[in-house]
Amino acid sequence: MFINGHAGQLRFDDIHELVFSPDGQRLAYVGERGEGESKTARVVLDGKEGPVVGAPSDLTFSPSSVHLAYLAFAQGQTYSKHLLLDHKLVKPWAGENLFFSADWQHLAYRQYDTPGPDFYLDERRFGPHDGYNSTMALSPAGDRLAYVMESKSDSSSQQVYVNGSAIAPKSSMYITELDFSPQGRLYWRQREDKKVNVYRDGALQASWDSVLSAEPAVSFSPQGSHCLYAACRGNEYLVVIDGKPEASDAISLREHSGFVFDNEREYHYFDVRKDGLYLVCANVGDTLAPDESVCVRKARQIYSHPE
Repeated sequence: MFINGHAGQLRFDDIHELVFSPDGQRLAYVGERGEGESKTARVVLDGKEGPVVGAPSDLTFSPSSVHLAYLAFAQGQTYSKHLLLDHKLVKPWAGENLFFSADWQHLAYRQYDTPGPDFYLDERRFGPHDGYNSTMALSPAGDRLAYVMESKSDSSSQQVYVNGSAIAPKSSMYITELDFSPQGRLYWRQREDKKVNVYRDGALQASWDSVLSAEPAVSFSPQGSHCLYAACRGNEYLVVIDGKPEASDAISLREHSGFVFDNEREYHYFDVRKDGLYLVCANVGDTLAPDESVCVRKARQIYSHPE
């Protein structure tokens, strides 16, 4: 394992499931040694090996980056995984796809059975559903679990559910990327009739020729009062705030980047232009003077002290 070009002290025959914590300061991964029946697996956290477990998976950091959860078989077993928190057994498990709330107090997961998947939020069960699941999301407060179900008999029929109840009619078009705002409002995108529609809690917010695939796909201000993404009408991508296009020039976001809020009003992004790459500092509402802008002040500081 190499980190920033430096080899670590631990040696394994195979390493996989590398996961960084949300703050980027911690690293967890699965390390395996040996082959066949002699193979052993451990979860490594912060360079320290955990106990030997079977087929560890679903490594998930808490939003605060303090805790790590994962699923694994007890040593010598292959029939039922357990949930471990910071390497300690929490409970026997039979699910997959772990989702924790922002305060680490609520846990959601999916469990496949006949005729289809069940969904759990803490000890509440939603289902079973007769179909297939592709996407899940848990609200920051941990009180709303959203997921998309696809019909077994008609793969083009999809529907969004929240806590077991459908919140929108069935759609014959592909539903993508469920996103909860900090306030718990649910957004998703859906292609219909050569348009991409953006929905909020089941209601149509806006319709576009396309919506730019960015990371993140949708950006929210810290308190959730504003929603931001890039969408196309005609041949130009525009900044869209709360479902309405900004009166600004067309943009071309840098690949694998999106919008970042600096506070509840200010945001920035990287715009690719013919003569180079530009950092754009902007805000919702009235224009700020340069000295009032958090983004501008930070940019000036970095420029004057590049190291």
